[in-house]
Amino acid sequence: ADDLEYLMPIRVTRGPEARNLEFSPTGFHMKETLASMKMRVARLYTEHAYAEDPPSRTQRLITNVRVDPLGDDEYNVRSNFLCYRAQGDLADYDILVGERFDVLRDTADGWRLARRTVHLAHTTLLTANLGIFL
Repeated sequence: ADDLEYLMPIRVTRGPEARNLEFSPTGFHMKETLASMKMRVARLYTEHAYAEDPPSRTQRLITNVRVDPLGDDEYNVRSNFLCYRAQGDLADYDILVGERFDVLRDTADGWRLARRTVHLAHTTLLTANLGIFL
């Protein structure tokens, strides 16, 4: 959607005084809009996309999908995911696991993603870069 917001906040670990704060309200692995997402995708088609050269091979599993209507042709969609990612001919790979909180909009042109918030299960990302969308 034109008003797309794509957020991946950093998981925080704190002492007993702040255990109710699981994710940072100000720190993000990714914080994107439609314009910045278009720039990211366009960059992948240039010779300057070092993080994705060679391109990642990914496989995603989406499970436990829950849908709640918001009204006005919008829906809250919650799902769990597991993403396998490998590059080149190395035996190394990344596994990313988490939960997605989406707002989907049913438009005359089809379904549009208006908002995605990704909560990773990880406290530290071991992947060298994050050039893929979850």
